[in-house]
Amino acid sequence: MIEVSPSSSYSYVEDLWIITTYFNSCNYQTKLKNMTAFRERIEAAGLNLIIVECAFNEQGFTLSNSSKNTWIVKVKATDVMWQKERLLNIALSQLPTACKKVAWIDCDLLFNNSEWAVEASNLLDVFPVVQLFEMGIRLPKDQKIYRGEGERSKSFASIYQDKPNHIYKGYMQHGHSGFAWAARKELLLKHQFYDAAIVGGGDEYMVHAMCGAWYSVCVAKNLGKSKYHFNYFINWAEKFYEDVSGQVGCVSGSVLHLWHGNSKDRQHFERNIQLHISNFDPENDISIDENGCWKWNSDKKYMHEWIKEYFLQRKEDGD
Repeated sequence: MIEVSPSSSYSYVEDLWIITTYFNSCNYQTKLKNMTAFRERIEAAGLNLIIVECAFNEQGFTLSNSSKNTWIVKVKATDVMWQKERLLNIALSQLPTACKKVAWIDCDLLFNNSEWAVEASNLLDVFPVVQLFEMGIRLPKDQKIYRGEGERSKSFASIYQDKPNHIYKGYMQHGHSGFAWAARKELLLKHQFYDAAIVGGGDEYMVHAMCGAWYSVCVAKNLGKSKYHFNYFINWAEKFYEDVSGQVGCVSGSVLHLWHGNSKDRQHFERNIQLHISNFDPENDISIDENGCWKWNSDKKYMHEWIKEYFLQRKEDGD
């Protein structure tokens, strides 16, 4: 049996900064617990970390600073939706001039490769974008070590290097597109993160843009017949592709994804159907508020209420 454990420590690298986000409209305890575990090794290594925490309406802020190399940016939002990539764009604006390379990592991950940050920095001298693992493992509840239970999937980058045409196939064929990435800062500042994925799945859009595969099974499934969203995405994707052109590297090792709800409750397909029903138009349905967060800019009440309810349906603390 294969056993995969998280590394007890990570190696330090100076020129790579880490950014992540934390928003928790339902006050799930598991999300906070996972964030704590995620921060522990990064802060112990002295790696530079920026966290953008978003609280909704009267909700209080949760995170506190515990390291001289961690900066927490706190912002308020009025409307509940997937704010991740919007918050990552806020994080970009906080990076110092000396930073040249940026990793964006979900705050529920542990790496088994202690040298992942060093490898990422070295690879970014060759590739504009790199995925930070070869294998992603979704762990069962309350587990930090893989002992045969859980879901294993190869990373997108590990498959793409050998089988680039798989990106035009389904998710199971092209590999895991999310979790942890890094890129040259100049690339991200120029194009920003694709932040119109208001029910999640921003990484999926970005990897298809990196490789010029916007006419693929996955993009078609996510966008459906929504010409407004498709045109909005293409306008961003074509420019992003010009600078990446499929040059995607891959760091060795595995990431362990800490449990916060079952995969089926993410409703990866159904959540996009709701956007199709509402004919989601990023150009007119959302706008950036004074804090840099998304807010509703239309009166599509059904879409607003469904998305707010969606976060409850995720059941991230379990049933």
